[in-house]
Amino acid sequence: MRSTSTSSIGDRSASPAVFGVSPNWLALRGEDVADGVFFSNDQNTSLARVAVIGTDVQRDLFPGEDPVGKSMRVADVPFQVIGVLKSRGAGPAGASLDNIILIPVNTASRRLSTAISWTMLVAQVKNGAEHGKRGGRDQPAAAKRHHIRPPALDDFTSPVPRPPWPR
Repeated sequence: MRSTSTSSIGDRSASPAVFGVSPNWLALRGEDVADGVFFSNDQNTSLARVAVIGTDVQRDLFPGEDPVGKSMRVADVPFQVIGVLKSRGAGPAGASLDNIILIPVNTASRRLSTAISWTMLVAQVKNGAEHGKRGGRDQPAAAKRHHIRPPALDDFTSPVPRPPWPR
């Protein structure tokens, strides 16, 4: 889940990208927390209002302060900051990768459902060699879930080429 939402603390505000993510986000993305911790499975299950922020958000909302343990609002919902991501700098298009707030995906879907919508799914294959042999066998299932029929184009991507039609 992703959204750009106004986040605030007191009279300071920012408009970072807000992502509802699973607790294994760090492992999937190869990222690390510089300060504090990342949220747990229990926090995701319990709809905890916890957040891990990027360094741009730290700078904008908590200038010169340690944000861990402090509260902030995301789309008018209070969240406690439990961690700060290591800085990643700029992405390929030049935009900052540090202007981000990560919250548990279950919390996002239940507490911010009107402010956030599903825009992407990030997955990691456990055995890349085996996945290559499968030839993207998961794509027909995704096409079915997305109600895609020939000759319509997929509205999703996969790192392996999809088999040609028919599915």
